[in-house]
Amino acid sequence: MDQKQRYTASLSRNRTQGKSGWSVIFRHPARTDPNTGKPGRRVRQGLGTDDEREATELKKGLDQLLADESFWNAAAKPEAERRFNKRVVEIFYHGMVPEELDFAATRDEFIPLPNSKDSDYRRVLFLGTTGAGKTTLLRQLIGTDPKTERFPQRRQQRPQSMTSK
Repeated sequence: MDQKQRYTASLSRNRTQGKSGWSVIFRHPARTDPNTGKPGRRVRQGLGTDDEREATELKKGLDQLLADESFWNAAAKPEAERRFNKRVVEIFYHGMVPEELDFAATRDEFIPLPNSKDSDYRRVLFLGTTGAGKTTLLRQLIGTDPKTERFPQRRQQRPQSMTSK
């Protein structure tokens, strides 16, 4: 008799640093446990509420998601968003749907560079001894990969006049 795994969630009361709230704990049917390599990764997520009634309702929604195999893939997320609470969907699909990254926006957030609309461009002088990391810093700032992009262009051999003294 082949019996399928039945997945359900449980509630856990959190009390840390003077705050209290509810978390949900469950085995995720579509995410692999890194220790065993099998489906059923253990997940613990805060529900964002300290109201027991609300936490119980969120758990019921998560139990419905866990019980219905048609929701166990990332393509079903739009339907889940229509049927279930937003927080329940966030918890269930976290780690299943790859996040889209805007690398330019991330760079601009952490390294706001002047542009021609806001100010004049600035010139920067990097000083340092050989091997100090000037080129590495520059490559990081402009986002190049030394393995795939040849910046700065290096000569294979220096001219004879530069190497002999």
